[in-house]
Formats: sequence, C-alpha cells, structure tokens
Amino acid sequence: MGGVFCGSNDLELGGTEFGCKTAGGLRRFERSKNSGLRLLERLVIRVTHVIHFSEDLLKAAPGHALAHRLGCLHEGLLEGKLLVGREAEGRAVLLAVRARRSVVLCAPPGYGKSALLEAVAPGFEDKGVVLRVSKVGPLSTFLDDLFLELRRSSVKVLGMRYSSDPKADLKAWKKAAGDGTAAKARLLLEALRQYSSLGTERACIVLDDASELSSSMVPWFVAFDEVSVLVFAAFPQTLAKKPLQRLWTRFDRVNLPPLPPHNSRALLDHLVTRYGVVAENLEAYKKRVLSLSNGVPAEIDRLVRFVAVESIVRNRDVGTSFAQDAAQLQERGIALAPMLLVLGGVAMITKYVGLARGEMDLYLVGGIGIAVMVVFGPFLRKVVLTNG
Repeated sequence: MGGVFCGSNDLELGGTEFGCKTAGGLRRFERSKNSGLRLLERLVIRVTHVIHFSEDLLKAAPGHALAHRLGCLHEGLLEGKLLVGREAEGRAVLLAVRARRSVVLCAPPGYGKSALLEAVAPGFEDKGVVLRVSKVGPLSTFLDDLFLELRRSSVKVLGMRYSSDPKADLKAWKKAAGDGTAAKARLLLEALRQYSSLGTERACIVLDDASELSSSMVPWFVAFDEVSVLVFAAFPQTLAKKPLQRLWTRFDRVNLPPLPPHNSRALLDHLVTRYGVVAENLEAYKKRVLSLSNGVPAEIDRLVRFVAVESIVRNRDVGTSFAQDAAQLQERGIALAPMLLVLGGVAMITKYVGLARGEMDLYLVGGIGIAVMVVFGPFLRKVVLTNG
C-alpha cells in the first residue's frame, strides 16, 4: 500500500521519537530531548514528497480546531464519548487530512472506529466542508446522501437551486440527473471539483462504514479521491479484497488495535463509576471483565452496561462479543449464497424446460422465479446480515 501504516504501536507521541511503517520499510525520526521546540512530525508520502508538521503551527490554525481536537483526545473524553488510548490514531487521521491525503481507519467491529471519526471530524472543518455519510452501499443511496450533505453545506450542484425542503430538493436533483447512477456521480464530482477550484481546500467525505464497497464502485471513488479527501472506516477483510486494491493504494491506513491493559483498565474504571456498578468483590469483577473483553472498547461497555455482575463474577453465560456476532453474521451471509444460487438455477431450468415443451405456464413460473431472485436476492442477504 502506498500510504502510511500507523497504529498505537508505531507512534510514540509522548516520547522523543516515533516511527511509521511504510511499504518500503521502517523510517524513524528522532527529536532531541533538549530541544526547546515542541514539534509534531508525521511522515506523509505521496509519490516523492514528505511533509512535516509542527504542533505550534497546528495551534495557529484557523479556529484552533485541530489543536483543540488533539487536546480533547489526549484527555480521553470528548462530548460524552470515551476515547481512552486512541490519541495516536486520532493524530494520524487528523494530520493525514491536513496533508490532503485520504485515510482509512481499519479495525474489527467494536473497536471504536465510528466514535473516533465522530470525535475528530470537527477538526477537519478548517480545511474545508465536512460531508458525513453513513454507508457506501448501495451506490445510488450513497450518492443521494452525499447530495443532501452538499446541500446542507451550501455547496452548489449544477442545475440546482436549493429550497427550504431537503426532500423536495432531493427529488428535483434525481429528476435533473436522470435515473442513471453514473449521471448522479458525475454531477456530484463536478460540484466537488468546482468547490475545490474556489480555494486551496477540498471537501472531506467521512464514511462511517465502507464494508459494502465493491469492485464496480472503485472507479467512482478513485474519481472522488481526485477532487476531495476521503476518510473511511472499514473492516480488515474489506481492505484485503483484491478488486479494491486499486482504491486502497491511494489511502493512508490507520489501524485501531485492541486497547493495552492500562487503557482498558482506565476505560473500565470510568464506566464502573459512571453507571454505579456495585459488586461484593469489585476488583475480581473488574479482572473478569478485562479478561472477557480482550481490549475491545465496545465489549467492555457491553459487559458493564448489559450483563449482570453476578453472571460475570460466577462465569455464567455473558452473551457473544462484537467480534463473534460479526463472524456469525458473515457465516450466515456465506451460507445463504449457495441457497440463492440453487434457487436461481431451479427457476432458470424450469423456464427453459417450459420453453422446450411448449408449456407456457411452466415457462412463466420459471421466468417469475428468476425475476424474484434477481430483485429480492440481494435484499434477503442484506436482511440476514443486518438482523442476524
């Protein structure tokens, strides 16, 4: 991957040095302990140039948005969302955006990707408008949501005159763009291109869930990357898909690892105090929660909020973790695929048998079966993956 791969094990921001892993190997920058300058350095690679950042420069940014966000992350609490142990990753995302580099935040479910993006997104605002979209698929829905975000940010879209009614504007835009997804995408790309041409900054598209990215979407998102900064949250398996590598090579990658023990303990202590957890042996309860959670923030939160103290202490059934839930849903989706394939094959055989025998009823049943599988098959799989 052509970008920078950073995680909490790769960055040491409180010490005198830090390193970032790149596709070419390991490069390290060292700072003198006796230096009076407080420098924040980050290696951002794009073809041949390296950009350095200074923390003093960040404090001078318009509105102090970035410096304020970094300070809040360092404290660990931001707008009611606990972000213990994510300071390094938050800095990496913020600085990639400031360098006009697209970045993907990679972690399994429950590691806090969306919470971290929500926390740092306001720090992007001094570099251009921030457009928040929840999901990437289907592409037509993503484009509709992106149009509404452009409208909210007063970014002009060709042929549109915004009213006070977002639904009416969306309907008018669909009518102007036509039914084709390609026409919608071109209009939005042109709007983003015009926006970036008005000044030196680009719009920033923040996507909370890139798990539904497909190979057919790659050319469009490569085009979006050329006129805007993309900030995605994705699962590791999404980044491992070969058809998507053309897109991911344009991104910096920031990994969210499990929380180290001291950060897990800090998060647990906060939640126990916040929710008033009472246990006969509180220390034993905490040790058990830490053992069960394996450093996954959302799992710590789930165990504290939704599982009885007695069940945890006495090692009873505490339900399934976020990672287990995700694996089970994926297994259901994989198991459903052959069944849909078989049903579609049966419908096709029925159609052609009816055609060969001249039995119109059989031919119609087969044709209707094929149509049903084509139309409802993807929705059925989506329901299974969503609801389990």
